[in-house]
Amino acid sequence: MPDTTSKLSNLSPVARSGVAVVSGLIVGGLVVAVVEGLSVFLFPPPPGMDFSNPEAYGAFMATLPAGAFVLVGAAWMAGAVAGGAVAGWLGGARADVDGGIVGLILAAGSVMNLLNYAHPAWMWAPALLTVPAAWYVARWVSGRRKGSAA
Repeated sequence: MPDTTSKLSNLSPVARSGVAVVSGLIVGGLVVAVVEGLSVFLFPPPPGMDFSNPEAYGAFMATLPAGAFVLVGAAWMAGAVAGGAVAGWLGGARADVDGGIVGLILAAGSVMNLLNYAHPAWMWAPALLTVPAAWYVARWVSGRRKGSAA
C-alpha cells in the first residue's frame, strides 16, 4: 500500500503540522457534531425553544437526564480520538504534538461550553481528557504509520 502522506513530505515541517492540525480539527469537530446530534435526537428540546436565550437553554439543560450528558462527554472523547488519529496520520516527525494541539483546541471548546452552561461536575473529566487522548492516539497512529512504511 503506498504511503498516502508522501505528498505531505514535500511540505515544510511547519506546513505539514498545520495541515495535520487543521485536518484533525475538522474531523474531530465533525465527530463531535454527529455524536452530539445523536444526543439532541434522543433528548430533543421543547418545540419552539430559543437557543439564543441563555436562561431558556439553561432551564432545558437542567431537565436533561444523565444519559444526555454521557453522550456529550462521549462526543468530546470520540472527537479527540478521531482528530488525534488524523493528526497522527498526517503529521510529521512530531505528530504527537500535532495531536496534542488538536486535543487542546477541542478541550478549549468543551471548557467554554462548561463555563457558559450548567453541566454536571463530572463533565470536566471528558473535557480535559481530550488533550491526552488526542496526543496518545496521534502518537500511536504515527508510530503505526512509520512502522508500516519500513
